[in-house]
Amino acid sequence: MKDASIDDFLDGGERDGEDDERDANGREVGGEGADGHASTGDEGADASDEATGRDGGDDPRHSVEPATSTYAWSPDGPVCADCGDAVDRRWRDGDRLVCAECKAW
Repeated sequence: MKDASIDDFLDGGERDGEDDERDANGREVGGEGADGHASTGDEGADASDEATGRDGGDDPRHSVEPATSTYAWSPDGPVCADCGDAVDRRWRDGDRLVCAECKAW
């Protein structure tokens, strides 16, 4: 079984089940193309946009928000943004990191 990247799941599961190789940008590399000629990987985003019917502006990879941590740990004992106590474990409360006592659970 091939390891999957999170990018493999962003196309909404429209894959045909073939085990093809892709570069870091999700473009197919190596092997033979649909026309029987070897693929060089230089087809770029234009070929993949044509195949999916997208113009590149509605790429789901650009609409996904990056993950945000909910917890931070530091052995140095940084201070809580609310009470100022030095703690090693802090939780995100909005844009701030606070101790367990100050966190609105």
